[in-house]
Amino acid sequence: MQVLEMNAPARRAVAAPADVRLRWRMGPEARGLVLVSAVLTAFGLAVLYSASAFVAMNDHGASSYFLVRQLVGVAAGMVAFAIAAKMDAERLHGWAWPIMWFTIAAMLAVLVLPNRIAPVVHGSRRFLFGSSFQPSEFAKLAVVVWVSMLIVKKGETLKRLTKGLIPFVVVIGVLDVLAALEPDLSIAMLFTLLMVLLLYLGGARMSHFMVLGALALPLTLTKIEKWRYALSRITAFLHPGDAPEQVSFQLHQSLIR
Repeated sequence: MQVLEMNAPARRAVAAPADVRLRWRMGPEARGLVLVSAVLTAFGLAVLYSASAFVAMNDHGASSYFLVRQLVGVAAGMVAFAIAAKMDAERLHGWAWPIMWFTIAAMLAVLVLPNRIAPVVHGSRRFLFGSSFQPSEFAKLAVVVWVSMLIVKKGETLKRLTKGLIPFVVVIGVLDVLAALEPDLSIAMLFTLLMVLLLYLGGARMSHFMVLGALALPLTLTKIEKWRYALSRITAFLHPGDAPEQVSFQLHQSLIR
């Protein structure tokens, strides 16, 4: 009764601590995600140290040089993860298009800017400003945020081909083309796989994917060797012995031209 008699600001002040506690409470799904992420991160750090300790000792005088650099990135990622996990999803909804436009502009800049700004690294133009920013890595986040936003916005319209599925294919197709021109086919495949996975979870019709797959079949057949190499790069962790070796880099370059 006493709470009801309070004015609006006073009621908000009383409810605020409860709202904060509720926002930071994690359900079983969130705990599972955090646990899986922690295990994968720890495993990755162990593999990184094992693979780089000798090189780091020779080049930098400390076997933990690359491990420490990666730990700094992990710490920054944990902070970003905590902030994003508790951020209101409506904010991401409003940022989806600006993030996507920025991503497209950045990936286009990689292709058109001079080499001193967008240099060629290992046969591909992937970076801006030396090796400090890789737009295609940021594009992974853009794909997830933008596709998720549009799935929610379209609702039942997602089940229609022209107004449901085609807009996703057009926009993500632009990212695929820009990535292929770098050239980086593995990241282009990843963009498409992310889109397909999110659309499947969002309720898109499987028949639409079959139609689009059939339309893309001629292109796939003409580029089968190129796609095989890119797919082997993505799935190398499943069969490390079958991963493409550094000596096949020239083969890769001949395939992407």
